[in-house]
Amino acid sequence: MQRMVQLGILLIALVSCQQVLANPLSHRSEGSEGKYPKAVSTAQLATLLDLLAMPPNGWLIAVPVRPTRVEFSPQSPMHVMQSPSATACRYPIQLQVPEGSGELKAYQLLHQWQQQPLAEPMRQLGFCWQLQPYPKAVNECQQVTARGRLQCHLQGPLGGGNHHADPTQARYRVLLVEQFGIASASQQRQDFSMVLSLAAPVELLAHELGHWLGLADEYAMSAPLAAAFCRGDYQHPSLNIVVTDSRQLSAEQLQQLWQTLPWRTAVEDWRLLAQPTSLTNSQGEPLWELGSAPEQIGLHAVDTCQNSDYFAWRPLAEITAMQYFDSARWPSLYLELIQQQYAH
Repeated sequence: MQRMVQLGILLIALVSCQQVLANPLSHRSEGSEGKYPKAVSTAQLATLLDLLAMPPNGWLIAVPVRPTRVEFSPQSPMHVMQSPSATACRYPIQLQVPEGSGELKAYQLLHQWQQQPLAEPMRQLGFCWQLQPYPKAVNECQQVTARGRLQCHLQGPLGGGNHHADPTQARYRVLLVEQFGIASASQQRQDFSMVLSLAAPVELLAHELGHWLGLADEYAMSAPLAAAFCRGDYQHPSLNIVVTDSRQLSAEQLQQLWQTLPWRTAVEDWRLLAQPTSLTNSQGEPLWELGSAPEQIGLHAVDTCQNSDYFAWRPLAEITAMQYFDSARWPSLYLELIQQQYAH
């Protein structure tokens, strides 16, 4: 069985390399002429095969019975094939990809994922990856909303998610598709799903995973989404965003807000959340203007609720991956909040 697995992985790599050698120009991006060799050396081919056959940092590869699925779990370095039962995985993420080129893309994506700041915290929480190829014909996708957000589903047994998962436990699924469109992540009770284009960078995958872990967008949401989120219609709280209906609060209101902050333990005093003003409310109480000093953890205005009648605040002034995914900046505070959430 071990030998069959190794041969299967090598076959994928060899087919891909054969395509490159047969028509190298078709694999180049525009303006790349002269930057890549027309032939691949034996050493280069061996390096590619090593990368695909055993991802670095000891990701375990397990191949169970059909339908074919490869499981990845970043463990301590082990250079042996493992059975599914030997893979410690509390939260399996099923990575569904189109057969052929999608499988090679999945290997590349998982290799890049290991360098992401979210990778190690998620591994410690018990997340792992399960690769499941699907026939391209069973995938149906369409672009919805004015922004072109992808909405897809798989027909047949693959559409039911991970049938090995305990129905009482949360189920996670990432669907990679060949179509282009805006990525989407959603949650319905215990089912977490995501649709992502094969062309999407690993930083976008990390951003969407951030939603699963409790982080909200820090850029301006569309008006319909902002109306629902900022009004508080969602059943789950966000770890990085709090919303107010005013920029000015009384001292009592400010203290109440301080007590409810997801990052409450990182703010020593409620007065760090705002600045006193000469204004008063209808009861004659002095008002405080929300907003912390740039270098402090506290309340910092963010555009999340810009298209609504509410105001959104995050704990930090710095740019994060939840604001611009390609910044790949994941503050340590955010990682700590995620860890704390799963600890309870």
